[in-house]
Amino acid sequence: MECDEGSEDTKQEKDIPCSSEKMSLLDISDYTDNEDISDDQKFALINNRHPPKGFKFPARQSKDKRRASGVVNRYCKEEWFTQFDFISYSVTQDGIYCTNCLLFPVENPMPHKEKPDVMVKKPYTNWKKAKEDLRIHSVTETHILSTAKKTAFIKTYMKPDERIDNIMSKHVKDTVQKNRKFLTSIIKCIELCGRNGMALRGHRDDSTILDKSHQGNFKSLLDFRVDAGDIHLKEHLETCARNASYISKTTQNQLLECVKEYVQDVIVNEISSQEIGAKYSIQADEVTDISNSEQLGLVLRYLKDGKPIERLIEYIECGSITGAALCEDIKGTLLKLNLRLEDTISQTYDGAANFSGHIKGCAK
Repeated sequence: MECDEGSEDTKQEKDIPCSSEKMSLLDISDYTDNEDISDDQKFALINNRHPPKGFKFPARQSKDKRRASGVVNRYCKEEWFTQFDFISYSVTQDGIYCTNCLLFPVENPMPHKEKPDVMVKKPYTNWKKAKEDLRIHSVTETHILSTAKKTAFIKTYMKPDERIDNIMSKHVKDTVQKNRKFLTSIIKCIELCGRNGMALRGHRDDSTILDKSHQGNFKSLLDFRVDAGDIHLKEHLETCARNASYISKTTQNQLLECVKEYVQDVIVNEISSQEIGAKYSIQADEVTDISNSEQLGLVLRYLKDGKPIERLIEYIECGSITGAALCEDIKGTLLKLNLRLEDTISQTYDGAANFSGHIKGCAK
């Protein structure tokens, strides 16, 4: 293995002078302290372990009492990279590293028996004992574990569809798409009830989809869609957990809230896109509902395609019906919708004093 001065190997290598030019490829010594090596960089380093063919390895002098000069030239050997498929050569340091242990480190179970810094943090340069030391390194426990990690990395890098994170990502994506399909059916039933002024729930709303009695308009519509061939909704209702059906009265209210926010966004966007700017007028009236709660209906008037239109944008539950309280309710709602108060150009109310009073009315 040694390359002595008088040997033919040495003479042959001396005929080719060592080149000091740096190779135009990745140098593994640049990544010894880099903890954020990308997968592309790892793959490139694995596939560029040794210099190109014809590269002249520089000589290293070591002591040898058998020589008259007292030294002998030794070189890194090209055949080592074939014999040991885990080593990489650093041109800048004229040393070799263990590609597996550097790129895919594992915790050393026996630190007192191994020297993990050599070939991982520091280059190996003892060419005299290189083959012997590389054989010993190849059977260490940390190297075997690192090699297993490298093999798994190459497999998943070449076939990314088999990576567990991609499999999980695809599973999540498929689940989202599946959920959207049955949620679309549920929302369409809510939308139909809302557009036609139909109550969603019956006298009681704790019955299941299989119970036809007292289930209200919403669940009757769900039942109708299933009978009409909505396979996504049918599969969901037959397989879902009781706490994940998305048809309870609580979920109905939550979905109605989502629909309301969507409608409000559409109205606000229409106001903001007017040619004259985000100008609007407000109309409001207060009414008592069936539960004796005071509700304030707020309507916005603006231009769309050059024509005036009016849109109900919110029902406000009033804690008080004084002029000042009604004013604060309206202002708070407009600000929550990101509408500027200074863009209000007119206001319209009925003749009640708490609305139209010139001293303490809402308009004042």
